[in-house]
Amino acid sequence: MVNPLRIASTLLLALALPAGLGGCGNSGPLFLPPPPVSQMPEKAPNAAPVPTTKAAPPADAGATESTAP
Repeated sequence: MVNPLRIASTLLLALALPAGLGGCGNSGPLFLPPPPVSQMPEKAPNAAPVPTTKAAPPADAGATESTAP
């Protein structure tokens, strides 16, 4: 026959384990990582403006032949 003390101790252990393990969970707010940081391109240091170049004239700019009727 099974000892009643053994049954009582097994029942107590079976009831105490879930209660003890349930206390191990996080009870605070849920941790979420911070939002991703968007990287902005670095601005060039304040330097003299870059001079712009003029477009080269077309190759036939000096031609005297006319195509108009």
